Amino acid sequence: MEALNISDIEIPFVDCEELPVEVSVVLPCFRLILLFALLPVLLVLCGFMRTLVCAARTLVMPQRSKLASVDWLVLFTTIGYILFIVAVRLRFENFGAMKAIYIYPGFLAFLTLFARECDRFYRWCENQTALRFTCDTIMNSLLFLYVLTVVTLVGQLTFRVYS
Repeated sequence: MEALNISDIEIPFVDCEELPVEVSVVLPCFRLILLFALLPVLLVLCGFMRTLVCAARTLVMPQRSKLASVDWLVLFTTIGYILFIVAVRLRFENFGAMKAIYIYPGFLAFLTLFARECDRFYRWCENQTALRFTCDTIMNSLLFLYVLTVVTLVGQLTFRVYS
């Protein structure tokens, strides 16, 4: 099996042959965002699995563990959103871009899962300064890359409109 190189990842929304200067700045940012976003994705997946296991325990042994109604809402919203995206993907095979209207229904559920698991993770690594510093650096770098990408693309659109 051949190893995946981060420079081989294609960005589907950049399809021009001659890249302008702004895109040559943004393209490496996209690649770094894909790399740095692995930590938040891992936290969301851990939060989802933790909520799913807690819900299963509540169904099997209702007297030993209770799941709050807000947790049921988050769980059903997350599962429903994942099933919806799978159904849209199966229905429309050429589903190359994610529209904002598809993101909003599940956004708060994923944000809740991320926030809970991030809080749990940071409480767990409270005394491990190297791990905490690494995670802080990844999160801050991700935020910086998001802002840099948005500012660059807004600047590109602004100068294109007014020139």
